[in-house]
Amino acid sequence: MSNYCFMNPPLPKTHPDALLAPSAQFKKEAAKSVMAILAFLLVYLLLFLISLALVGLCFYAGYFIIVARASLYTLLFSVGLVGCGIMVFVFLVKFLFATTRADESDCIEITKDDQPLLFQTIYDLARETGTARPKKVFLSDDVNAAVFYNSSFLSLFFPVRKNLKIGLGLVNSLNVSELKAVLAHEFGHFSQRSMKVGSWVYQVNKVIYDMLFNNQGYANSLRSFASVHGLVAICVQLTVKAVQGIQWVLHQMFKVVNSSYLSLSRQMEFHADLVAASVCGSNNIIHALRRSEFANDCFAATLETCNTAWKEKQTVTDFYAHHRFVLGQMAAVRQVKLLQGLPVLDIETESRVGCRVNYKDQWASHPTLQERKAYLDSFALTATVDEAPAWTLFENAADWKERVTKQFYKSIPPEEIKGQIDALRFAQLFEARLQTVAFPPVFKNFYANRSLADFDPEAVSQQPYVLQAFDDLLTDEALLLPQKLAFLEQDLAVLQALSRKEIAVRSFDFDGRKYRRQEAATILAQLEGEREILQNQLEALDQRIFRHFYAIAPLAEAEVLKSLYKNYFACRNQADESLSAFSALLELLGPVFRGETLAINAIREIIASLKKEHEPGFKQSLHEWIAAGAFDHDPTVKSAAEKFIQSRYAYFSGEAFFDNELIELNRVVQGGWACIHHYLFSLFKTITETQAGFLHAKAHDVQNA
Repeated sequence: MSNYCFMNPPLPKTHPDALLAPSAQFKKEAAKSVMAILAFLLVYLLLFLISLALVGLCFYAGYFIIVARASLYTLLFSVGLVGCGIMVFVFLVKFLFATTRADESDCIEITKDDQPLLFQTIYDLARETGTARPKKVFLSDDVNAAVFYNSSFLSLFFPVRKNLKIGLGLVNSLNVSELKAVLAHEFGHFSQRSMKVGSWVYQVNKVIYDMLFNNQGYANSLRSFASVHGLVAICVQLTVKAVQGIQWVLHQMFKVVNSSYLSLSRQMEFHADLVAASVCGSNNIIHALRRSEFANDCFAATLETCNTAWKEKQTVTDFYAHHRFVLGQMAAVRQVKLLQGLPVLDIETESRVGCRVNYKDQWASHPTLQERKAYLDSFALTATVDEAPAWTLFENAADWKERVTKQFYKSIPPEEIKGQIDALRFAQLFEARLQTVAFPPVFKNFYANRSLADFDPEAVSQQPYVLQAFDDLLTDEALLLPQKLAFLEQDLAVLQALSRKEIAVRSFDFDGRKYRRQEAATILAQLEGEREILQNQLEALDQRIFRHFYAIAPLAEAEVLKSLYKNYFACRNQADESLSAFSALLELLGPVFRGETLAINAIREIIASLKKEHEPGFKQSLHEWIAAGAFDHDPTVKSAAEKFIQSRYAYFSGEAFFDNELIELNRVVQGGWACIHHYLFSLFKTITETQAGFLHAKAHDVQNA
């Protein structure tokens, strides 16, 4: 039994109910959504009346045909016509009877008897946020919390009790205050004080979506009807054409309704955040959101390590113990401090760099974390923090962790499982994986997700150099250069899209100031100049880092380092050529892989070009990379590449493709490039490890001096 004494942490100062009333922006977006839905209803009513007229017309036409000439064929055709009218009508009204059932297959239901303290917390939060208690509570495996329910058209008029899903990955990543804030956010979506309109708009939007896209049962019925006779099949084709026309109209309306709904959805997220902040503090909801982002990355890394173990038919007993281990390891890699085993993420520091170009994205359903924080900061709803792990709200936490862990393996026959790995073996597998993707900590993620600009190591090694401490070279400001450049590239991409009218907005913000879309080209030119300056600064820094290590290394090892750089740049240039060749090959075969209808002569021209112009160079490239050792880490791809080099595939003969040969070619192209990319990474990683070794040796010499 848990010995944690339940007590709500001190809440922010009580604010009037007016604080939680829908904002002016929320009301504006809600009004737009309602107007869009009214427009849809008018269009739908018109389609409904047309469908009724079509039913009547089909009945009349069928009757007229039979009266004019009674026979089996006219009877079948008349039945088909009547069926055509009825099926068009059914398409328009089928959503009235459809029910969307939430998928509970990945969840385990818990009760108040199982978790009294957790349920007390849930009930208190429901009361404080002004919403009903959840009907059921489930545990899932992921880093998430959600309110869900079975919905139908009747949900628009009759309230439906919601279920609450709590992901143990989320519980594993937050403290008590943060978990409460996340749950309060979910309840805030359905608070009696706020979300009536938003919930209604959501339901209508879902109805329209189901009419457009959830039609598998309807399509099966049409196919069955068409199989009766060829004459009936002709009428079914008429039905399909009529339905496609209706769908086109509905799709245009859906874009209008969905755009309005997504704008409203962003306001709903802001409001749900405010509800959570009013009972748990804005600091707790923002930190929970940030920690969950970090935890999601670690969750994926934990899954990948478990998949590595499964290659040996080994499973884990407690996924969440390993997830906590990964949280700690990733925090160390990113040089993030831990408190109670959880990462302390400084949002203010992380926001020192970011995108400077912003616009109102009509298709974004959630605001960014920075936008959410800025919104909540204006209310000053800071609360104290209960740093105890969220697990303290759970009874018999270890048992539930193991039960949910079994969900990962539920589809695997028990006889296939050969054993389980312990914490030590998991740590070994994870650290081995981490070693293949992480640079030495001394570089503080400076090299993460980027490559060096090409330079001449020989020339740089001859440049004069004044020896300095490495920390004075790779300063905090220098560490921000790659991030600044990455965000600048994003800004440039947005501005280019704005200039080409690929983003349908009239204005955008740059450095907090509003501009007209027509001014995007001016800002684009300014930022291209800034990019050139940043690129030059980063390239100069990369060269100074090489020159620093060349200077501090013993002469022989310095020459080895120079050779490593030369080889890396040479291989990367070769890889660029290979990538161009691989891309050209795939582009040539694109119509074939996409299943496009091609004339026989066009197919023969493609295959002839493949055999004469592309395949020989591709095979030669594979041979060179195999000789360089680029495929050594993946024996399967290496074997496939060697087999392909010796092959004489025809790919096509007569009027048929040899699918197995095309599939093998695609597999070798994709796998080959993955091996080359991995090889380049390993070459550069070797450079960074060599340089880190020089620093370690120098520090050791200083200690022994």
